[in-house]
Amino acid sequence: MFGVERDTKNFAYNKTYWLPGISFSWGLFGAQSAPMGKSLEPMRTTYHTTMYGGYNRGVTIPVQREGPFPPEDELGDNYQLGIRSTGIRGVTLDMAGFYKQIQNYQIRGAATTAAGNNVFTSADEVEIPGVEMYARLDSRPFTGWKLNPYGEATFTYAAGEITAGVGDGGASIVGNRIPFAPREVAYLTTGIESTAGWNASVSFVYRGDFYTDAVNTPFEGDPSGENGLVPSVWLLNARANFTVPQSLTPGGADMALFISGQNLTNKLYITDREDGVKPGLGRSLMAGARVKW
Repeated sequence: MFGVERDTKNFAYNKTYWLPGISFSWGLFGAQSAPMGKSLEPMRTTYHTTMYGGYNRGVTIPVQREGPFPPEDELGDNYQLGIRSTGIRGVTLDMAGFYKQIQNYQIRGAATTAAGNNVFTSADEVEIPGVEMYARLDSRPFTGWKLNPYGEATFTYAAGEITAGVGDGGASIVGNRIPFAPREVAYLTTGIESTAGWNASVSFVYRGDFYTDAVNTPFEGDPSGENGLVPSVWLLNARANFTVPQSLTPGGADMALFISGQNLTNKLYITDREDGVKPGLGRSLMAGARVKW
């Protein structure tokens, strides 16, 4: 149902949507044996594998700026099917496939108005099929050590594509990639944890390339730099934390010391093109403490 009321000074409107949703999960449990024939009761856990999935419809109220009133709301159908498991000793897995179909998908343009506000447009329809994956391998369940060297990885692939719509000049943009949406994002981490309260890790971070406009202007296709391809990049980050024993802190406070570094190779890369080409964060180091009384 849809209704609009207007007067000379104020605009108002109301809409009613049905937003159905359904989900399921199914779990499988199993027993765990002690690692390497040892008896390590404090480490004993239960293997657990869960399949899950669902469907839901969602709505998003768009930004009202310069466009006709009332604005067309984003209305999306979202599907997901996945599995998460600790069914293999020392291994944690979570994988899910998804599919999204969104009508009136709002796009933030790279250009701005004279007042400095972003210009928003919309694509009639977009589709986003993809997959998300997470995996972690811990060594402690095999060794029983106080130290736990581990490896961890996350990966997201989202092939967002415009399936209906035209650009500012009236030309079709069907088949183009969704602006500001990298297809691939990945984190590869290796680290070590200790029962003594400290941990350290190093991560490679990958962000895939993306376009800043619905027309998908090539990398050097816009001399002003406002529109075009933002290339992919690999970055190297690291971090370390230490939880100070409460016996060594004033009043038994919870205290943790940390140090972190981003873009340790000091790579020069583009992070965005809004209002011109923007360089990404250079090599940055930060250290500090968190205290809780």
